Amino acid sequence: MTNREITAIHAACRRRSWEDSTDDASRLVLERAGDAIGQLRREVRDLQHRLSRQAIHLERAELDAEIMRRAAFGHQKGGAA
Repeated sequence: MTNREITAIHAACRRRSWEDSTDDASRLVLERAGDAIGQLRREVRDLQHRLSRQAIHLERAELDAEIMRRAAFGHQKGGAA
């Protein structure tokens, strides 16, 4: 399910909860569902942000490791000559 679909469901729950034809019990369920969906959206967004940051850190660490390997290999190669 895409973020756009989740957003549409969230909005539909909130809208439907305020319709005059909605009884009180259904209104409460719809409001709680809308709140839960909103909370899940925030948590997913936070997790995506953290995952993105971790990927950036991993990429930097891999680049640093490659630089160190090349420096060590160049040093060994230069010392043997």
